[in-house]
Amino acid sequence: MMSAREHALRKAHEDDALMRVKDTLNTIFVQSTGAQGGDVHRVFNLVEKDSNNCDTVIFISNLRYDLPSHTVICDGYVLPLTKKLLDNIQNPFGKLVQTNTMRSIPASKVEIEAWKRLLPALVERCRSWTHTEKCEYALQGRVPLSVEMERDPLCSCGKGEDVDGMHRVAEWTKLAPFAVRVAFSPLFAVSYLEKVGRDPAAGRCFVCRGKGKPKMMKCACGKVRYCSKDCQRKDWKAHKPKCNFNQAVVNV
Repeated sequence: MMSAREHALRKAHEDDALMRVKDTLNTIFVQSTGAQGGDVHRVFNLVEKDSNNCDTVIFISNLRYDLPSHTVICDGYVLPLTKKLLDNIQNPFGKLVQTNTMRSIPASKVEIEAWKRLLPALVERCRSWTHTEKCEYALQGRVPLSVEMERDPLCSCGKGEDVDGMHRVAEWTKLAPFAVRVAFSPLFAVSYLEKVGRDPAAGRCFVCRGKGKPKMMKCACGKVRYCSKDCQRKDWKAHKPKCNFNQAVVNV
């Protein structure tokens, strides 16, 4: 899902909003399917790291093929938590917490805000209901309604609509009237805007395009690699005038 730039940001532990959303999506896909082994989790909550507050709970019911896009989606539900709602669902939500089936995902403030901006689009992807005349999006003239913690970003039109999947799990049933169905899909990098993936030739010999014998050797200038001493000698006469370091190559 990530571009080369985003992979570098992740490796450097930078707090880029879109990159972090993609990272969380990857966690949801992997852990809800058990794709990499380990326990399978179907309930996730986004926890704001600085305050340790949580106001977004995600339920995953199925993994489905998205045939037109040649990918998959997680068919699920989102429960935006507000103080007023927590008062109303205190007992069923408390029972859900006590099951220890909820997987907490740490998120920065900027990632939480990005999720609140993304959720309305994820809801629209699978909407089978119609917005009403009292839709808060239309009345307030904005989408999402809010990106603040403990504020609901979604309109109320879809709450409790098309949530049959939640009634198949006992601990989810009483929360279903307050949840909204969503389709979580991978967010792919755009290849004509950013570099996606590694250059296939980047790790190959500059002369023969072969692999290391047994390891690749890298010139001290960092610009060329060779699979063997033979290839390094063949290219040295041409490369030497351009090389910033008149040194031997090193194994990498």
